[in-house]
Amino acid sequence: MPDEPLETVPRVFRPRKWLRITVLIALLLAVAVFLDPREVITAITEISPPALVLAIILLSIDRIVMGVKWQHLVRGAGGELRLTDAVGVYFQSKFITLAFPASFGGEVMRGILGTRAGVPGYLVIASMLLERVVAAVSSTVLASLGLLYLLTAAVDASYPPIFIVVGAAVMAGLIAVSVLNRRFHTVVGRLVRRHLPERVFSFLDRLSAAASSYRARPGLLGVNLIINICEHMLQMAALFVLARGMGIALKVAPFLAVTAVIMLVRRGAGMLEGWGLAESGLVMLYNLSGVPAAESVALALALWATSLVASLPGAFLLPRTALRHL
Repeated sequence: MPDEPLETVPRVFRPRKWLRITVLIALLLAVAVFLDPREVITAITEISPPALVLAIILLSIDRIVMGVKWQHLVRGAGGELRLTDAVGVYFQSKFITLAFPASFGGEVMRGILGTRAGVPGYLVIASMLLERVVAAVSSTVLASLGLLYLLTAAVDASYPPIFIVVGAAVMAGLIAVSVLNRRFHTVVGRLVRRHLPERVFSFLDRLSAAASSYRARPGLLGVNLIINICEHMLQMAALFVLARGMGIALKVAPFLAVTAVIMLVRRGAGMLEGWGLAESGLVMLYNLSGVPAAESVALALALWATSLVASLPGAFLLPRTALRHL
């Protein structure tokens, strides 16, 4: 078991509850005012059953790959985490994230379950931070390729303004530098040390050392980046399947290029994940890319619903793992 418990972590996520509820209400009002709900319902019912099944299969595989990339980071930093535990924990955390606007969040539940699987708390959090960093780099790589394609190919497709993409990429880079830079952690530590109990500061120091240690493992990060790219391609494929099943007329290459750009921007809304709120960002972004508003809403709802169904094994596991110890 870790030297430091994770009971202080949920406090960081508590404001998300009210932010999610506020955004959810705003989205519902926007749909009610600017869209005819019947058009959205019609678009959803037009999705073919084979498309729904294939999307659920792709998203289920995506959850497994998420577990693989997390285990890869934990073991690469010297921790021990069985693949079955990593995959099971991911299914549970994703189910919580999508099904409930819980104040502690699916990521906090993943941290708790990770410590129960025998990984030290500081290493659990460090691996989760690095996972976000590598995912941001993966999104940046795919978005850059997608944007390059859209700018050079003669295709009839629009995309979010370039400055938004550049801003998202810069933000991803700044986050990566701040997570991996031990000197930066030291400077911040000097500023806050006197305000923290020694036990908490000691935990944060081990967390800093674990996170910054990944800088010495470029090969590990490179392999994890490849795993992330494969995982993001699975999500893009699921979206394409849903879009084609709905009858959205976009060719494969332009759709994937636009989706890659959108996913980078959407990653900035990751803190709003839950109850389909991050997915709802697709509404505005796909609408900017030429997809009708009603179909954009339907696509976002379909992604949330299929993601939730793909995560249902987590609902089966919860009573046998997390809730049993509460």
